[in-house]
Amino acid sequence: MVLAGSYGRSEAAPSAATSILNYRQRLTDQGIAAVHNGTYTLLKDHLFRSPSTAAAAMVGASMNGRVTWKNAAGLTFQQIEDKKLAEA
Repeated sequence: MVLAGSYGRSEAAPSAATSILNYRQRLTDQGIAAVHNGTYTLLKDHLFRSPSTAAAAMVGASMNGRVTWKNAAGLTFQQIEDKKLAEA
């Protein structure tokens, strides 16, 4: 889940896959995202299919969301998941 008000790059990277460009456009068309003040901004909370899809949509380029997203303590999604699995 990426929360409303979250923002990323307004311009997609030249190397961005067509699927990323199309996804960003669908979010804009559905009123979920818009370009505001030079940033690609979520207008509504949105549940993405995966951390990587969320990262790619927000940044406009292919991204590994498991290592890109970090919590307030600076831990990546991967580190948090690895820790939880080790505790189980």
